[in-house]
Amino acid sequence: ASETIPGVMTNYRSHNIVINIKDQEQKELKKIGLPGGEDFTIETGAGQKKHWTWAAVVNNKEEELISLLQQHGVDSSEFPARSFAELYDEVYERSLSTLEPHNGELVRTIRIIKVWLHALVLNVDHLLLVKAKWQKGEFDAMTKD
Repeated sequence: ASETIPGVMTNYRSHNIVINIKDQEQKELKKIGLPGGEDFTIETGAGQKKHWTWAAVVNNKEEELISLLQQHGVDSSEFPARSFAELYDEVYERSLSTLEPHNGELVRTIRIIKVWLHALVLNVDHLLLVKAKWQKGEFDAMTKD
């Protein structure tokens, strides 16, 4: 249940967008403390000030994943849009799958759990079926109703 809405089951979905700045010498980037990584302040339209600082990345799992893929001949730059972020989330954030070398080849093992809910309805065995599903943020109606 949600801490802010008691009694209501809440699913939180967060999305991380990683942007790597390749050319830090662009003069526009001085406003955000680059190329030197200096602290900076931005004033909002309401007159409030937001203070920012650059922090060193420790235990960079994105680089680890890229390296693992490259070691096995997989070029992540050829992935369709969002695929790398989805793979990272699947392996490191949600632990839905693993990537492990097997006989010199990288193997992706996905964890799938299927639950079959049965009930006797009017003394006849029934199975609960989904009429629509969500997958990767997309709604897929499985009936025309």
